[in-house]
Amino acid sequence: MDSWQTDIGVGTGFDQMVLDGLGLQKDAVVGYITKNKPTYIQFETWIKQQPATRLDAASIEKLNAAIRGYHHDEGTVQSVLGENELPSDIGIRDAVTLNRIDDWKCFHEAFLK
Repeated sequence: MDSWQTDIGVGTGFDQMVLDGLGLQKDAVVGYITKNKPTYIQFETWIKQQPATRLDAASIEKLNAAIRGYHHDEGTVQSVLGENELPSDIGIRDAVTLNRIDDWKCFHEAFLK
C-alpha cells in the first residue's frame, strides 16, 4: 500500500509512474497537496495548469499501457495474497488487480470499524 494515507508520500510504483507519465514534479505535487489539501477537482485543475504536464492522448495511452503492464515484486505479491487469504499460486501478479484487492481489504476494514 502506498503511503499517501499517512504522510502524503509518493510511492515508487504507480505514484511515481503517474507523475513521470504526466510530467509532474514530485516535490511540487507533494507541496501542493500538503499546503492546500485540495479536493479531487481542485487537484485536477492544478495539474492541468502545470507547464510541463503531458495530457495529450499519446502520453495518456503510454502511461495507461505502462500501468496495465506493471507487476509488483514477488514479496509484494505474496504479501497482498497472504493478507487476503488467497493462495500464492492463484496466478494474480499484475499490480492493478493486486492493488484493487488490497484497496477492498482496506475499505472493508475501515467499514467494519
